[in-house]
Amino acid sequence: MLRDEMDLIMEESGETPDLIVASYKQRRNIYNLYAPQIRYAPMVLPAGMRESTLMFDDVPVLAERFFPPEHIGFVNTRFWYQAIDKDVEWISGIDGTVLHFSQTADLFKAVLRTYRNFACFYPASQGYIWGVEE
Repeated sequence: MLRDEMDLIMEESGETPDLIVASYKQRRNIYNLYAPQIRYAPMVLPAGMRESTLMFDDVPVLAERFFPPEHIGFVNTRFWYQAIDKDVEWISGIDGTVLHFSQTADLFKAVLRTYRNFACFYPASQGYIWGVEE
């Protein structure tokens, strides 16, 4: 099932997914189904987070708690980017200043308003398996 979806993505786009995203339940199902082919590998994510994750066919399987429990996603991270709106501004307070002094500590706070969104250059290089049951 996983290999079929990866092959379909490679046939359609010529690109190989470099990340599989699933819920914790689906990650356990992947491990139970493909146990002889699974290996563990340390992984450093872009924010500096470290995770010991499963690897299926040299592709890391990342568990995300907010991912739908009956789906599995195949991601090619090279084609995702963060789009940032150019309308960025500091939010001023009641007195018109940007820096706000905290009453409980020697601390100044500031609020930046920006609009951001994720976009994909090449959607054909991504994949999704819907409605996976146990």
